[in-house]
Amino acid sequence: MEKEFIKLNSDEVIHAIDNSSPLRQIAQAETFKVELFIQRLEKNINKGLLEGVECEVMTTDQTGWQKGKVRIKQIELEFCPQSEVFDQDNSPLDELRNTEVD
Repeated sequence: MEKEFIKLNSDEVIHAIDNSSPLRQIAQAETFKVELFIQRLEKNINKGLLEGVECEVMTTDQTGWQKGKVRIKQIELEFCPQSEVFDQDNSPLDELRNTEVD
């Protein structure tokens, strides 16, 4: 059975484990909210792709090429958890939970 991906909400937090991770490179941080990542990703995408770029498309319901524009409409992040569960007594979030906010 293929693992299921779940959509991440904008206020959820990602921790990029690998220093060379594209997540870390785009977010410019090790730990960040999903909304920050999407904002930085949109900022780095060619503006034309968000507004529409001239192209031709061949769809399955028509014959031949059709001229028009293509754009990126919505960016979502999804997460597929591994089967292992973190030990509640030794969670990677313990440091964040125990940090006092001024």
